Amino acid sequence: MAANKSASRRTEMLAGAKTNKGGRPVSANPRKLITIRLPTDVIARWKATGPGWQTRMAERLSKTR
Repeated sequence: MAANKSASRRTEMLAGAKTNKGGRPVSANPRKLITIRLPTDVIARWKATGPGWQTRMAERLSKTR
């Protein structure tokens, strides 16, 4: 009897559990993946600015509208 009671209790606890799907939260402003060919010297100059160069490049491109 004790085993059945324990199993029943576990089942009740799991039924109320929330599942974590993991991953990143959904962005309000999602980005779109594209492919662009740039001269190697342009890429080298951006990379030389350090970590975050892709974000800075995207910000600069956004300002050109």
